[in-house]
Amino acid sequence: MYTRCPQCQAIHLLSAALLASARGRVRCGNCQHVYQSLSSLFDDRPLSTEAPPASDPSIHEPVVGSIILPPPDDTAQSEPPTASPGGHQSWVWKSALALMVVITMANLAWTFREQLLENNSVRDALIAAGFLHEAADEPYRDTASIHLVSRDLHQHPTLAGMLALSATFVSRAPQAQPYPAIELTLTDAGNNAVAQREFSPAEYLPGGHVPEQGLSPGVHVPVLLEFMDPGSRVTGFSLEFH
Repeated sequence: MYTRCPQCQAIHLLSAALLASARGRVRCGNCQHVYQSLSSLFDDRPLSTEAPPASDPSIHEPVVGSIILPPPDDTAQSEPPTASPGGHQSWVWKSALALMVVITMANLAWTFREQLLENNSVRDALIAAGFLHEAADEPYRDTASIHLVSRDLHQHPTLAGMLALSATFVSRAPQAQPYPAIELTLTDAGNNAVAQREFSPAEYLPGGHVPEQGLSPGVHVPVLLEFMDPGSRVTGFSLEFH
């Protein structure tokens, strides 16, 4: 870059390192005038407004100004520092880099969230920070241990157009569990579903009362289900516990 001496109009070639070491103060190599070069910097060599003497080498090529050391610290503190042209750009890059790191860490945490939550230390830290709420323990449930003891589908004895399903099931689980929902599926001769319905414990237990202690092991539970007859296509049925 170039600077022009305001005293003799001589043009000097400068470098960023020289400017930074003296905070822009230079001594003109032609007339020895000391001035602040930051106010008269040019990227390209400017045209001289006043021709120097022919013997002066600056008429042919730029001269390098002599750098003056910065003043003592008390003087330097009295003058506001000159903002570095690249300071703002550097701040933008640092902010963008920090944002990319945060986004990457968040993506990794979401991808491996199950593995992280299996770590008790990580889980406890997230709960303590309020990012995760400790869920209540799920009740013991093992529907595979519930077996049908008997079942029978027939026309309702007193209501026309209705069917009645009587069944008995028992739990073989080692401990009590919630009463299951019962899914009834009516099928045709090709074992295709004709009608399907799920009954909650309150719908199949006597009086709609569901015991708080749950379904105890070894207890036989009688069930009576009543529903509309979907027609003569029905030839079979199945029961599942959920």
